[in-house]
Amino acid sequence: MSPRLVILELTPSVYGLLGYTREELIGVNISTFEKDVQNFKAATRQLLEKGYLDNYELSMKVKSGEWKYFSVNARLVCSNDGNPLYVDGAFRDVTARKLIENSLNESEERFRTLFEQNRSVMLLVDPLDAKIIDANKAAEEFYG
Repeated sequence: MSPRLVILELTPSVYGLLGYTREELIGVNISTFEKDVQNFKAATRQLLEKGYLDNYELSMKVKSGEWKYFSVNARLVCSNDGNPLYVDGAFRDVTARKLIENSLNESEERFRTLFEQNRSVMLLVDPLDAKIIDANKAAEEFYG
């Protein structure tokens, strides 16, 4: 038996994070807020298999229409006979950190593309011992 995926209750601070009122959220299927359905299914699977989520990251659409990222810690509460009753947990907004991480990853990808596809000879050299860390294709062709 799988747990119900509808919101039974949230703390007032969570309503504030999501921008919805209590009346707008109680009874709503939580999966409707998730951006990545496969990630949400994986979280549900982990919750059922392990009984908890530890710093699991989900992206959710808030009332303003923007997507925010949350780190979730949760545990599955079961009846005495082992049937899931509800999920008890906490989540925190990690949107600022995720946006910075995404920006950094994009910047690194741009640099990597520029480095690897550049026709100029390019080397990355360790400033402490002057060892070559990386070389682009042009450097490989030039130096052999």
